Amino acid sequence: MKAVLDAVPVWARRLSKALPDWGFEICSHRWLDGLDQVLEVFGSGKFQGPLLGRCGDVPGRVVAQAEGCATAVDRWLEGKQRSRTGLDRQIAHWLGEPTPAKKAAAKCFVEVVRAFLDRPREEADAVAAQWRSRADSTPVLQRLFYGDGLDGGLRSMCGFQTIYRLGIYLRVIGGDDSQLEETRWFCNTQMRFVFRDHPTRMSTTLGYVWGLYGYLLGHDEHWLRRKVPASAGAAVYALRAASRAGPPTPLRRWAAASLLSGVKFWYQRALNFADPDSAPQAARNVPELLPALRVHVKRV
Repeated sequence: MKAVLDAVPVWARRLSKALPDWGFEICSHRWLDGLDQVLEVFGSGKFQGPLLGRCGDVPGRVVAQAEGCATAVDRWLEGKQRSRTGLDRQIAHWLGEPTPAKKAAAKCFVEVVRAFLDRPREEADAVAAQWRSRADSTPVLQRLFYGDGLDGGLRSMCGFQTIYRLGIYLRVIGGDDSQLEETRWFCNTQMRFVFRDHPTRMSTTLGYVWGLYGYLLGHDEHWLRRKVPASAGAAVYALRAASRAGPPTPLRRWAAASLLSGVKFWYQRALNFADPDSAPQAARNVPELLPALRVHVKRV
Protein backbone atom coordinates (compact mmCIF):
# COMPACT_ATOMS: atom_id res chain seq x y z
CA MET A 1 0.00 0.00 0.00
CA LYS A 2 2.80 2.39 0.80
CA ALA A 3 4.47 1.75 -2.56
CA VAL A 4 1.65 3.45 -4.48
CA LEU A 5 1.76 6.67 -2.43
CA ASP A 6 3.26 9.72 -4.07
CA ALA A 7 4.61 11.05 -0.80
CA VAL A 8 4.30 10.43 2.93
CA PRO A 9 4.13 13.66 4.97
CA VAL A 10 6.08 14.11 8.17
CA TRP A 11 3.11 13.50 10.47
CA ALA A 12 2.37 10.18 8.76
CA ARG A 13 6.00 9.05 8.92
CA ARG A 14 6.07 9.82 12.63
CA LEU A 15 2.75 8.09 13.12
CA SER A 16 4.07 5.00 11.33
CA LYS A 17 6.95 4.79 13.81
CA ALA A 18 4.60 5.29 16.77
CA LEU A 19 2.13 2.52 15.95
CA PRO A 20 1.72 -0.53 18.23
CA ASP A 21 4.78 -2.73 18.00
CA TRP A 22 7.30 -4.27 20.37
CA GLY A 23 7.67 -1.55 22.98
CA PHE A 24 4.10 -0.25 22.59
CA GLU A 25 2.23 -3.18 24.05
CA ILE A 26 -1.19 -4.06 25.38
CA CYS A 27 0.17 -4.94 28.84
CA SER A 28 1.24 -1.36 29.61
CA HIS A 29 -0.70 0.79 32.08
CA ARG A 30 -1.66 3.40 29.49
CA TRP A 31 -2.09 1.23 26.40
CA LEU A 32 -5.55 2.63 25.71
CA ASP A 33 -4.36 6.21 26.29
CA GLY A 34 -1.58 5.60 23.78
CA LEU A 35 -4.09 4.31 21.22
CA ASP A 36 -6.23 7.40 21.79
CA GLN A 37 -3.20 9.57 21.04
CA VAL A 38 -2.50 7.66 17.84
CA LEU A 39 -6.12 8.03 16.75
CA GLU A 40 -5.90 11.75 17.43
CA VAL A 41 -2.82 12.04 15.22
CA PHE A 42 -4.55 10.01 12.52
CA GLY A 43 -7.69 12.14 12.58
CA SER A 44 -5.98 15.52 12.85
CA GLY A 45 -2.97 14.97 10.60
CA LYS A 46 -0.77 16.52 13.30
CA PHE A 47 1.78 14.57 15.29
CA GLN A 48 1.93 15.33 19.00
CA GLY A 49 3.99 13.72 21.73
CA PRO A 50 5.15 12.37 24.04
CA LEU A 51 3.25 9.15 23.49
CA LEU A 52 1.91 7.04 26.32
CA GLY A 53 1.62 3.29 26.78
CA ARG A 54 5.18 2.39 25.86
CA CYS A 55 7.52 0.07 27.72
CA GLY A 56 8.94 2.04 30.64
CA ASP A 57 5.90 4.31 30.91
CA VAL A 58 5.01 4.22 34.62
CA PRO A 59 2.30 6.68 35.70
CA GLY A 60 2.88 8.59 38.89
CA ARG A 61 -0.16 6.99 40.50
CA VAL A 62 1.54 3.58 40.25
CA VAL A 63 4.68 4.85 41.95
CA ALA A 64 2.54 6.46 44.67
CA GLN A 65 0.59 3.23 45.24
CA ALA A 66 3.78 1.16 45.44
CA GLU A 67 5.26 3.57 47.97
CA GLY A 68 1.99 3.48 49.90
CA CYS A 69 2.24 -0.31 50.13
CA ALA A 70 5.83 -0.13 51.38
CA THR A 71 4.89 2.51 53.97
CA ALA A 72 1.97 0.45 55.25
CA VAL A 73 4.21 -2.62 55.61
CA ASP A 74 6.75 -0.47 57.45
CA ARG A 75 4.07 0.57 59.92
CA TRP A 76 3.11 -3.07 60.45
CA LEU A 77 6.76 -3.90 61.16
CA GLU A 78 6.90 -1.09 63.71
CA GLY A 79 3.93 -2.59 65.51
CA LYS A 80 1.59 0.33 64.89
CA GLN A 81 -1.63 -1.62 65.22
CA ARG A 82 -3.82 1.46 65.20
CA SER A 83 -3.92 1.77 61.44
CA ARG A 84 -4.06 5.26 60.00
CA THR A 85 -5.57 4.48 56.62
CA GLY A 86 -7.72 1.91 54.87
CA LEU A 87 -4.61 0.63 53.13
CA ASP A 88 -2.90 0.14 56.50
CA ARG A 89 -5.83 -1.92 57.71
CA GLN A 90 -6.00 -3.98 54.53
CA ILE A 91 -2.29 -4.80 54.56
CA ALA A 92 -2.29 -5.53 58.29
CA HIS A 93 -5.15 -7.96 57.64
CA TRP A 94 -3.20 -9.65 54.84
CA LEU A 95 -0.03 -9.95 56.92
CA GLY A 96 -1.74 -11.16 60.08
CA GLU A 97 0.07 -11.69 63.36
CA PRO A 98 3.83 -11.02 63.16
CA THR A 99 6.32 -13.88 63.29
CA PRO A 100 10.10 -13.78 62.74
CA ALA A 101 9.72 -15.27 59.25
CA LYS A 102 6.98 -12.80 58.31
CA LYS A 103 9.01 -9.88 59.60
CA ALA A 104 12.03 -10.90 57.53
CA ALA A 105 9.89 -11.21 54.41
CA ALA A 106 8.15 -7.91 55.12
CA LYS A 107 11.51 -6.18 55.55
CA CYS A 108 12.58 -7.69 52.23
CA PHE A 109 9.40 -6.36 50.60
CA VAL A 110 9.96 -2.82 51.86
CA GLU A 111 13.65 -2.68 50.96
CA VAL A 112 13.25 -4.15 47.47
CA VAL A 113 10.20 -2.04 46.56
CA ARG A 114 11.81 1.18 47.73
CA ALA A 115 15.09 0.31 46.04
CA PHE A 116 13.34 0.07 42.66
CA LEU A 117 11.40 3.26 43.35
CA ASP A 118 14.28 5.38 44.65
CA ARG A 119 17.61 4.07 43.40
CA PRO A 120 19.38 3.56 40.06
CA ARG A 121 18.67 0.18 38.52
CA GLU A 122 22.12 -1.23 39.33
CA GLU A 123 21.72 -0.42 43.02
CA ALA A 124 18.18 -1.80 43.09
CA ASP A 125 19.35 -5.02 41.47
CA ALA A 126 22.08 -5.30 44.12
CA VAL A 127 19.54 -4.95 46.95
CA ALA A 128 17.35 -7.61 45.37
CA ALA A 129 20.34 -9.90 44.84
CA GLN A 130 21.23 -9.69 48.53
CA TRP A 131 17.75 -10.81 49.50
CA ARG A 132 17.68 -13.49 46.80
CA SER A 133 20.88 -14.94 48.29
CA ARG A 134 18.99 -15.42 51.57
CA ALA A 135 15.87 -16.91 49.96
CA ASP A 136 16.73 -20.46 51.02
CA SER A 137 16.68 -19.44 54.68
CA THR A 138 12.87 -19.40 54.95
CA PRO A 139 10.06 -20.74 52.77
CA VAL A 140 8.29 -17.39 52.64
CA LEU A 141 11.37 -15.67 51.18
CA GLN A 142 11.58 -18.43 48.59
CA ARG A 143 8.03 -17.61 47.55
CA LEU A 144 8.81 -13.90 47.18
CA PHE A 145 11.41 -14.83 44.57
CA TYR A 146 9.44 -17.56 42.84
CA GLY A 147 9.74 -17.28 39.05
CA ASP A 148 10.48 -13.71 38.03
CA GLY A 149 10.00 -12.81 41.67
CA LEU A 150 9.30 -9.54 43.45
CA ASP A 151 12.28 -7.88 41.79
CA GLY A 152 11.38 -9.16 38.32
CA GLY A 153 7.99 -7.51 38.50
CA LEU A 154 9.47 -4.23 39.74
CA ARG A 155 11.85 -4.17 36.77
CA SER A 156 8.71 -4.09 34.62
CA MET A 157 6.63 -1.59 36.56
CA CYS A 158 5.12 -0.44 33.27
CA GLY A 159 2.94 -3.58 33.41
CA PHE A 160 -0.67 -2.88 34.36
CA GLN A 161 -0.77 -5.52 37.12
CA THR A 162 2.14 -4.07 39.12
CA ILE A 163 0.13 -3.05 42.18
CA TYR A 164 -2.09 -6.12 42.05
CA ARG A 165 1.05 -8.25 41.99
CA LEU A 166 2.43 -6.47 45.08
CA GLY A 167 -0.82 -7.36 46.83
CA ILE A 168 -0.28 -11.02 46.00
CA TYR A 169 3.18 -10.90 47.59
CA LEU A 170 1.77 -9.33 50.74
CA ARG A 171 -0.83 -12.08 50.99
CA VAL A 172 1.95 -14.64 50.47
CA ILE A 173 3.85 -13.15 53.40
CA GLY A 174 0.68 -13.52 55.46
CA GLY A 175 0.42 -17.20 54.52
CA ASP A 176 -1.96 -17.16 51.54
CA ASP A 177 -0.19 -18.84 48.61
CA SER A 178 -3.30 -19.36 46.50
CA GLN A 179 -2.26 -16.88 43.80
CA LEU A 180 1.50 -17.39 43.91
CA GLU A 181 1.48 -19.00 40.45
CA GLU A 182 0.31 -15.67 38.99
CA THR A 183 3.68 -14.10 39.89
CA ARG A 184 5.76 -16.62 37.97
CA TRP A 185 6.17 -14.39 34.91
CA PHE A 186 5.48 -10.79 34.03
CA CYS A 187 5.24 -8.49 31.00
CA ASN A 188 2.90 -9.93 28.31
CA THR A 189 2.06 -12.99 30.40
CA GLN A 190 0.05 -10.87 32.82
CA MET A 191 -2.63 -10.90 30.11
CA ARG A 192 -3.52 -14.41 31.33
CA PHE A 193 -6.01 -12.86 33.74
CA VAL A 194 -7.01 -9.74 31.82
CA PHE A 195 -10.68 -10.76 31.49
CA ARG A 196 -10.84 -11.14 35.25
CA ASP A 197 -8.85 -8.08 36.25
CA HIS A 198 -9.27 -5.55 33.43
CA PRO A 199 -11.89 -6.66 30.89
CA THR A 200 -12.39 -3.15 29.51
CA ARG A 201 -8.80 -3.23 28.24
CA MET A 202 -9.80 -6.02 25.90
CA SER A 203 -13.29 -4.85 24.94
CA THR A 204 -12.05 -1.33 24.16
CA THR A 205 -9.10 -2.61 22.12
CA LEU A 206 -11.40 -4.91 20.18
CA GLY A 207 -13.75 -2.01 19.56
CA TYR A 208 -10.88 0.03 18.11
CA VAL A 209 -10.02 -2.87 15.81
CA TRP A 210 -13.58 -2.96 14.49
CA GLY A 211 -13.80 0.83 14.21
CA LEU A 212 -10.69 0.96 12.02
CA TYR A 213 -11.98 -1.99 10.02
CA GLY A 214 -15.25 -0.16 9.45
CA TYR A 215 -13.37 2.95 8.37
CA LEU A 216 -11.41 1.02 5.75
CA LEU A 217 -14.50 -0.72 4.39
CA GLY A 218 -16.69 2.40 4.43
CA HIS A 219 -19.16 1.18 7.05
CA ASP A 220 -21.08 3.54 9.32
CA GLU A 221 -21.89 3.64 13.03
CA HIS A 222 -25.15 1.71 12.62
CA TRP A 223 -23.25 -1.17 11.02
CA LEU A 224 -20.79 -1.27 13.90
CA ARG A 225 -23.54 -1.26 16.50
CA ARG A 226 -25.16 -4.24 14.83
CA LYS A 227 -21.88 -6.09 14.20
CA VAL A 228 -20.20 -5.69 17.59
CA PRO A 229 -22.76 -4.62 20.20
CA ALA A 230 -20.48 -5.55 23.11
CA SER A 231 -17.73 -3.16 21.88
CA ALA A 232 -19.90 -0.69 19.97
CA GLY A 233 -18.94 2.37 22.03
CA ALA A 234 -15.23 1.93 21.43
CA ALA A 235 -15.78 0.96 17.79
CA VAL A 236 -17.83 4.09 17.09
CA TYR A 237 -15.25 6.23 18.90
CA ALA A 238 -12.44 4.86 16.71
CA LEU A 239 -14.50 5.30 13.54
CA ARG A 240 -15.31 8.91 14.40
CA ALA A 241 -11.69 9.66 15.30
CA ALA A 242 -10.41 8.18 12.05
CA SER A 243 -13.09 9.96 10.00
CA ARG A 244 -12.40 13.45 11.31
CA ALA A 245 -10.31 14.43 8.28
CA GLY A 246 -12.92 13.19 5.80
CA PRO A 247 -13.12 10.19 3.46
CA PRO A 248 -10.07 7.91 3.37
CA THR A 249 -7.35 8.82 0.90
CA PRO A 250 -4.70 6.29 -0.19
CA LEU A 251 -2.41 7.76 2.47
CA ARG A 252 -5.00 7.38 5.18
CA ARG A 253 -5.91 3.87 4.03
CA TRP A 254 -2.27 2.87 4.37
CA ALA A 255 -2.02 4.47 7.83
CA ALA A 256 -5.33 2.98 8.98
CA ALA A 257 -4.39 -0.49 7.74
CA SER A 258 -1.03 -0.23 9.52
CA LEU A 259 -2.72 0.84 12.75
CA LEU A 260 -5.38 -1.86 12.46
CA SER A 261 -2.71 -4.50 11.87
CA GLY A 262 -0.70 -3.44 14.94
CA VAL A 263 -3.69 -3.17 17.29
CA LYS A 264 -5.10 -6.48 16.10
CA PHE A 265 -1.73 -8.18 16.60
CA TRP A 266 -1.60 -7.14 20.26
CA TYR A 267 -5.24 -7.97 20.84
CA GLN A 268 -4.75 -11.44 19.39
CA ARG A 269 -1.56 -11.94 21.41
CA ALA A 270 -3.42 -11.03 24.60
CA LEU A 271 -6.27 -13.34 23.63
CA ASN A 272 -3.79 -16.17 23.12
CA PHE A 273 -2.34 -15.62 26.61
CA ALA A 274 -5.71 -15.28 28.33
CA ASP A 275 -7.39 -18.11 30.18
CA PRO A 276 -9.71 -19.49 27.48
CA ASP A 277 -12.47 -20.15 29.99
CA SER A 278 -12.54 -16.50 31.04
CA ALA A 279 -12.97 -14.96 27.59
CA PRO A 280 -16.57 -14.17 26.60
CA GLN A 281 -17.68 -15.34 23.18
CA ALA A 282 -17.84 -11.77 21.89
CA ALA A 283 -14.11 -11.40 22.58
CA ARG A 284 -13.34 -13.88 19.81
CA ASN A 285 -15.22 -11.94 17.16
CA VAL A 286 -12.12 -10.41 15.53
CA PRO A 287 -12.24 -9.14 11.91
CA GLU A 288 -9.87 -10.32 9.20
CA LEU A 289 -7.60 -7.65 7.74
CA LEU A 290 -7.55 -8.97 4.16
CA PRO A 291 -11.06 -7.83 3.12
CA ALA A 292 -10.16 -4.24 3.95
CA LEU A 293 -6.91 -4.52 2.01
CA ARG A 294 -8.67 -6.01 -1.01
CA VAL A 295 -11.02 -3.02 -1.09
CA HIS A 296 -7.99 -0.76 -1.18
CA VAL A 297 -6.33 -2.72 -4.00
CA LYS A 298 -9.48 -2.57 -6.12
CA ARG A 299 -9.78 1.18 -5.66
CA VAL A 300 -6.12 1.76 -6.54
